Amino acid sequence: MADLDAIAASVVSPLANTATNVVRDAFLLAIRPEDEFDESAVAIEELEFASSAVGGLSSAASTPAAGTVRSTSRVEVPLADSAGGSASAGLSVTLYGPGDVRGIDPAQIVRRFPAPGAQTAEETVLAHIEFDRPELPWAFSATKQAAVMRPWLTLVVLERSSVIREPATSALLPVFQVPLAQLPVLTHADLWAHAQAPATATGQDLSARLSPAHARVNLSRVISPRILTQDTDYIAALVPTTDVGVRGGLGLTGGTLEPAWTSSSPDPVRLPVYDSWEFRTGPNGDFRSLALKLEGVAAPYEVGRKFIDTSQPGKPLLALGPDEVGRKQVLRCALFSPSLPKTPEQQVAETAVWPDAMIDKLHKELDLPAAIEGTQKQTAGVPELPIIGPRIYAKLHRGSAVIEGSDWFSELNLAPVKRIVGGLGTRVVQRDQERLMQSAWAQLGEVEAANRAIRLAQLAELLATRLHSRLGELQTGHLLQVTSPLATRISVSAGSTLFADVTLSATPVAATSGAFRRVTRPAGPMIRRTDAASQERVGNVVGTETTLRDFTRVYSNPEGIGRLTADVVAHLDLQLVSAAIGTPVDAVDGLLKRANAEVEGQGGFATYLTEPSRWRAPDAGFDLGAVVAEQWTEKLLRSSPIPVIESIRAQRVGPLAAELSLSKTTSASPLLEQLKGTAVKLNDRVLVDLGVVDGRPGGPVIDGPIVRGPVIDGPVIDGPVIDGPIIRGPVIDGPIVRGPVVSPLNPRIPLTRRSPIGGAVGRLPQNGAGAAVRVPLGGGVLAGGGAGGGGRDGLRARRIPVDGHVLIDGRGLRVIDVRHLKKLGDTRDAAELDAGLAQFADLAEVKLTPTLDRIDQLPVDVLRAEMTSIIDPGALLTIDVVPHRDALAVASPALIAAIDPKQTVRASLAGRLHLSAGLAERWFAQPRIAPIMAAPRFDRPMYRALEEYDRDWLVPGLGLLPADDFVTVLSTNREFMAAFFVGLSDEMGRELLWRGYPTDQRGTYFHRFWNPNTDELAKPIHLFPKKPLAEQVSIGGSGGKDCAVIVVKSELVRRFPDLIIQAVENQGTVRDPVFEKVDSPQKTARVLFSEVLDPDIALVGVDISVDELDGEKWWITIAEHPSATRFKRPPDTDLPAAQKFLTDTAPHSAVYAEDHLHRPVRVAFQATDLIVREA
Repeated sequence: MADLDAIAASVVSPLANTATNVVRDAFLLAIRPEDEFDESAVAIEELEFASSAVGGLSSAASTPAAGTVRSTSRVEVPLADSAGGSASAGLSVTLYGPGDVRGIDPAQIVRRFPAPGAQTAEETVLAHIEFDRPELPWAFSATKQAAVMRPWLTLVVLERSSVIREPATSALLPVFQVPLAQLPVLTHADLWAHAQAPATATGQDLSARLSPAHARVNLSRVISPRILTQDTDYIAALVPTTDVGVRGGLGLTGGTLEPAWTSSSPDPVRLPVYDSWEFRTGPNGDFRSLALKLEGVAAPYEVGRKFIDTSQPGKPLLALGPDEVGRKQVLRCALFSPSLPKTPEQQVAETAVWPDAMIDKLHKELDLPAAIEGTQKQTAGVPELPIIGPRIYAKLHRGSAVIEGSDWFSELNLAPVKRIVGGLGTRVVQRDQERLMQSAWAQLGEVEAANRAIRLAQLAELLATRLHSRLGELQTGHLLQVTSPLATRISVSAGSTLFADVTLSATPVAATSGAFRRVTRPAGPMIRRTDAASQERVGNVVGTETTLRDFTRVYSNPEGIGRLTADVVAHLDLQLVSAAIGTPVDAVDGLLKRANAEVEGQGGFATYLTEPSRWRAPDAGFDLGAVVAEQWTEKLLRSSPIPVIESIRAQRVGPLAAELSLSKTTSASPLLEQLKGTAVKLNDRVLVDLGVVDGRPGGPVIDGPIVRGPVIDGPVIDGPVIDGPIIRGPVIDGPIVRGPVVSPLNPRIPLTRRSPIGGAVGRLPQNGAGAAVRVPLGGGVLAGGGAGGGGRDGLRARRIPVDGHVLIDGRGLRVIDVRHLKKLGDTRDAAELDAGLAQFADLAEVKLTPTLDRIDQLPVDVLRAEMTSIIDPGALLTIDVVPHRDALAVASPALIAAIDPKQTVRASLAGRLHLSAGLAERWFAQPRIAPIMAAPRFDRPMYRALEEYDRDWLVPGLGLLPADDFVTVLSTNREFMAAFFVGLSDEMGRELLWRGYPTDQRGTYFHRFWNPNTDELAKPIHLFPKKPLAEQVSIGGSGGKDCAVIVVKSELVRRFPDLIIQAVENQGTVRDPVFEKVDSPQKTARVLFSEVLDPDIALVGVDISVDELDGEKWWITIAEHPSATRFKRPPDTDLPAAQKFLTDTAPHSAVYAEDHLHRPVRVAFQATDLIVREA
């Protein structure tokens, strides 16, 4: 940012001086560090006012031209080039004016004074409204920036009875009809608006303090000049100050920048209202006059105390005698007077307690229900039927059904006045039970869903435990099979599941499956059919009583894979071996032995052969194509004795033989002449079979009715052609369909390695939903019957040339086109013979010559590299050796423990519940899964609930003070607060249980009595230390002391609820108190809580005790809030009787605001005067 600032300072910033109408801070990239907002440097007691504040283009706006209602701003920027040329660029901008405003964002209004709805507002101050943005009152004024600017809106205060509200419409602002007499003259409207910012200790410039960086403390304000009178209802309304603003707010067009109303305007005036509120002034009196009415008094002893007659507690307790102590006891309430008792009777009652015998009787009555319930050892004389005894407060929190010890538990339950306070908490909960339960249910969240899951887990654990108890009777093998469904979810060894252990062991996973267990069960259908010995052994298939079976089987290759054993060699026919390998008979045995010895260390025969180095280069004259052609020739020369097969061979094999006889690869073959002869024979056989004479078709193309009849007598069968008689039968009747054309064979030799699985498996396609029709591999006419015979007319067929074939439109009958062939058996001319064979060869579906040419060109190195694929197409030789696996070692006790429902069910439940690690460990360590108990929390200060129930229990006796407006000091009562807290939580637990709330009644639901932000109960009730009752409460962290509470009762509290009450230390003398000095700031006691009891009582607790406050150095001060700025008017004696508006003037609004600023008032009382101890 520093670099950018430097660039802006050297290049851009000069434009602010050379350009026209450029906003001064338009090129400011960041606020200066010295202008940053620092809350600690704000001097809230020193304010600075500005007569106007504008920002953005408004600060560069010009005065609107005559007849216009919007201001404009033309920005001119000088330009220069490197050659010395100059020019300028400009842009005119039109700004919004007052007629364009249709409302104000309510978030911009930060304060209205007097407060909306106020019933006793001061009449000696001026009503005003404050805005968050300092420039808002002048943002749309449509005028040039100046020290004095008329705002575009103003605040008018009207007598409510004089205002007529027009019916509201959704599209427009509210409209008031106001008499002219209720409106001020707008001549001095500029004096009624100003901006404000507090001073800072660093002396920042006002323009910086009015910037957005200081938005937390700066604002703008519009004051109304209306003079308020006492006991009057008013409406304050924010309205436009211009004619165009009024017309725009009313939804009309046109207008000027003239005042919104003048003395000559129609009466009443229709005004659109941006904001409004109502209030009422009270009787005469401002803060100063009301504060001076206050009297500092010491609270009498009776304030905050109730005198309780405990002489007749009721059955089963007996009444106290006239002379027994404790008949009248004092109950100190939440606040009580620190004054001492005045009479001997009060002195006795202040410390009176019941006699020991009465306390023992109460103790016995409280313990009696526990004896009947069996929670305490029964004694003689116990009635047979249970009884309902007096309540024991915090019984469940303490975890004791009887009173024991001498701490807070017995103090609360055995002292009648403290039991009354506990009962008071019960009454408060009963009164507010519906609101409390509504809040409790809202806090429950997902606890009910979690408890449903817990209850289901409880049932699952109970049922599973019954089944689990029977698993110990199973042997290890059967137990492993039974638990296999859980194998992936349980673990018996660290770091792996049971399924992983089984997978890595010698026990097959299938042996543990349910299907295998069902098949091998002794009572199953398969085992029942075996003999007794097998039935006995079948139970130990997987394992015995203690161990699991090792299923390992050692694999050995069959003969010929690795080597040939001596036994196999001995049974070989050496004559056949000699002929096969071209070795003398007497040398075969030795040769086999040497070969076995050589390949045995090389991984076997197959591995030996796949090694490329084993294959030597062929001889120089070796012709691979000729070898392949010779092998193919041998296959093509094979004939069949079956006429039908021979006819098919003539059509399918004949063209191949003709092509091969003309190939150069067979030119040197000894079988060439035989191959040509076979090709000629098959060529002529085709012509004969198809009825061709002299090389031409023997008749016209079949183009007429075909007589269908029995071609083959007998059913047609699928499968390979077998040597034997042909079963004849009728042709399958039905429509003639075209059979699929067999795609040509792939002419390339596959030299890539196949997958270890081997070849592919496919599924034959089906034609529709009918029966499958199999089509012969070869085309042609079925021999042995011809196409004639008796049949029916009407079926027509024709020959269709397709790729050198003629397809007969019949079911699977396809023949080759022989129209260009001629008989070659009588041909003697070699050239003519070759030409005829070439025509015959053209009819072949697969061409052999390209394949032979590629074979001739195949390099030897490629053959060597791909020898593995040729010898081992299934890649069986590359399969890794299966490593040895140990037998599965799983002990039955460990397996039974792994599936213990207390482990499995609780682990599953723990995965669904989001509990902390420590809580989950304690939670699931219990013998039984317990549901979640919820404890709602209520942070409302419970003094308010007690006051709503009966204020006389909070601070009784305030009416005993002699004055209506007074200041006094009382003390908090920690014993009362602790007993009240216990009574609240004890009754709330009962209510929660009654309403079906998941609770164990041991929760602490209330923690705050005075302070709404801080807990005053030191610990939850079930964690109370065994100390007195008062020590369980800490007010504001005060530890073991009660705190002083300043009580102010006055009309001052009603009118000024934001007043500040403090305990301040005097740094001067009693006669001349000084609360702050130049080098010594004000020392104030920390305020613990500040509450108001309607309508006019203020309570302020401070962090010092009454004893500390009772001295010359502490004073009680009551002051106006310094941030609640007020503006005064002259007193009534300085104003004419009928004047409604202020008419004084000032140079500008900042001076006007300073002249009318009301300085806060503070009154002080010496604390010791408020705590006079009465004896």
